[in-house]
Amino acid sequence: MEITIIGLGKMGLSLAKQLNKQGQTINGFDMNPLISNDYSDKRLNYLSSIDELSLFQDTKNLVFLVLPAGEPTKATIQELS
Repeated sequence: MEITIIGLGKMGLSLAKQLNKQGQTINGFDMNPLISNDYSDKRLNYLSSIDELSLFQDTKNLVFLVLPAGEPTKATIQELS
């Protein structure tokens, strides 16, 4: 199973760190490409776009949306659809 976190701000990055500490490999995406400078772990794979999720279409993929309420969440759900 693949675990993906969309939104690596304060809460999303904290979730990724906790899952990494538990030995989980995570895929992460954030609109800010510089977020990868804040945290590096061999078990965190930064995605350059949401479209890369299609690479995992043959596996189960748990996707956490850790985004602000409202338009950012709606737009991301629409893009994922």
